[in-house]
Amino acid sequence: MFDLPGEKLEKIDQFIEENRRDVPFYYEEGECDILYVPVEDGKLRVFHHKPKKDITKRPIVFFPGFGNPPWTWRYFSVPSHNRGEYYIIDTREKRSSNMNKHRKINMTIDQMAKDVGDVIKYLGIDKQDYVLMSSSWGGGVLLQGLI
Repeated sequence: MFDLPGEKLEKIDQFIEENRRDVPFYYEEGECDILYVPVEDGKLRVFHHKPKKDITKRPIVFFPGFGNPPWTWRYFSVPSHNRGEYYIIDTREKRSSNMNKHRKINMTIDQMAKDVGDVIKYLGIDKQDYVLMSSSWGGGVLLQGLI
């Protein structure tokens, strides 16, 4: 932890307040297309938002991580909502991802990394420059996939 002088904290607070946006969360009805992308053992749910006027240079692909429901990451899309295109890929353990239920379903980090790659290829995102980001377990999955 670090301490900042009061004046710097005030500047940070002011910056946040000046840039606060009142936009709907990405998972609210009508804000994103919900796609189901085929992967090994089933389909993954993907949220896709493409604004009418895209002012960003590349789409963002976000992989939230293992066990987190969409509302956990509700603020992720606020800065880019209606400004840029983004995709949010659910992980295979979620019921929303429509995986074939059987005892030997592959839940390894390698399989999840492959899932992300398969989704990116299936949607054609790999044919353009994009931002790939994650958090938590998802960050480890992406690192494994990049390796």
